[in-house]
Amino acid sequence: MKCTQIREFVSTKINFAIAAMAASGLMTLVACSSAGKAAQAPNRAGQNAASQAAPAQQPETQSAAMPLLKPVSAVSHSVARRGPLATFRDSDFGISMQYPWQYGFKGGHKLRVKGEETVNGFVAAGGVNLATIEIPAGYYEKTDFERAFLTVNVNRKLTAEQCSQFQAAEALTPVKTKIADADAMMIEQTGDNSVTRTYHTSQNGACYEFVLGFETKDGDGSDQGEAEQVKPVSQKQVFARLEKMLETVQIDEAQDGTAVASAPAGADVPPQPKQ
Repeated sequence: MKCTQIREFVSTKINFAIAAMAASGLMTLVACSSAGKAAQAPNRAGQNAASQAAPAQQPETQSAAMPLLKPVSAVSHSVARRGPLATFRDSDFGISMQYPWQYGFKGGHKLRVKGEETVNGFVAAGGVNLATIEIPAGYYEKTDFERAFLTVNVNRKLTAEQCSQFQAAEALTPVKTKIADADAMMIEQTGDNSVTRTYHTSQNGACYEFVLGFETKDGDGSDQGEAEQVKPVSQKQVFARLEKMLETVQIDEAQDGTAVASAPAGADVPPQPKQ
């Protein structure tokens, strides 16, 4: 009987030990499984956050690498302001010029698009207006000043001899002069209330034209009180401003024969004349 009891006792202990070991292993397995899920949760959260952040950052990367394309301009000229002066330059015709930034600027292309008429003094067709710069009327308040302008035209279809000629100027004799360091021809036409000086210079296989225009108001004496306050503007002072711009003209030629522009050194804005 004692042997049987001993066997039962040993068997009971062995079963208890096996059960305890199984329970311990199960608890360890559950703990490891919980720890693995906990470790995977932050990783998945980080991956989700990264995947959500990626689309928000993608447009910025594309924008930096591929900026929006701007439409190509129909003209090749530009206007840049530096200090008191603005610079007009046209890369196609290799010309640049400076003028006070307060003056009005009209590009030839915009004038043609708007249908505004542009005239020139060339003896043959093919002239193109590049720009017109106007002196503001506010510079000459309480005077009969109407308008003053400098217009730049160019014609590539004229010979040097034709460039020295002027349309509708049979009775006028052109005089030799200079535009910066370049030889030029000039005529002056005078009307009742206007004076126009037209310059031609042949360079780089093209004829460049500069028209300096000055106009005054037609005093009809309708308002005697107002007429007494209006003084005649000084033609000399107005043309001094126009010629100041003409002195800054640069027409350059590249080594390959293509005309390019080169801006000259700046100058002070002409002082406002005293009336």
